[in-house]
Amino acid sequence: MNFMNESAHLYQLQKIDHELDYIDQRIKEIDQILSSTEKLQEADQNITEAKRRTHSALQGLRAVEDEVKSVVLKKEQNESTLYSGKIKNPKELQDLENEQAILKKRIQLLEDEQLEKIIYFETLEEQEKERVRDYKNLQAELISQNSEIQGEKDKLEQNKTRLGIEREVTLRSISSANLQSYNQLRNSKRGLAVAIIRDDSCSACGASLRPAEIQAANSSKEMFYCASCGRILFSG
Repeated sequence: MNFMNESAHLYQLQKIDHELDYIDQRIKEIDQILSSTEKLQEADQNITEAKRRTHSALQGLRAVEDEVKSVVLKKEQNESTLYSGKIKNPKELQDLENEQAILKKRIQLLEDEQLEKIIYFETLEEQEKERVRDYKNLQAELISQNSEIQGEKDKLEQNKTRLGIEREVTLRSISSANLQSYNQLRNSKRGLAVAIIRDDSCSACGASLRPAEIQAANSSKEMFYCASCGRILFSG
């Protein structure tokens, strides 16, 4: 077996493995995106919270409306009694008139409060509608986005299949011993097992190579390793 060619095959294998690593990582990210509903769940929670606030505001508004009706009814009853002529006692008449004045003030205050609660309720009601619109817009956006991402995933999987075939072909030109060495270095050197000799130096660690080492890497019948970082050297 030509070991110089084998180092070239190992370098080619490394390029394939780098591409496969990227594809696997990207497919993993895409799967997380496609299965993730966090944003949609958050938007749905916003709707739930908006509905809760709107409902609470509506209850407050209805409570004031009921109180207004009750006080107005009491005032009308007092007026009916006051002008019926049935009460002759001056003190009773005075007390009734005083109560009427208090009821009028109470009605005015309640009507002011009622107006504030109407405005507050309508504001919250509009916010609720806005949250619903946000949810629907996000839903449509995610459907569109997922369609595009699914297309990207399909292409990645096609490339993965192609690279898998190329990898199998490349492995046929590599001895089991050198493949074992490559895999060990790949695991211990963060995926970079093979380094190119560039400008008389190891491209991975930058260590300078003596002319004799460069000659050995070019012509050795055995794999040549960088004395500094231990990676396989490929003359390129």
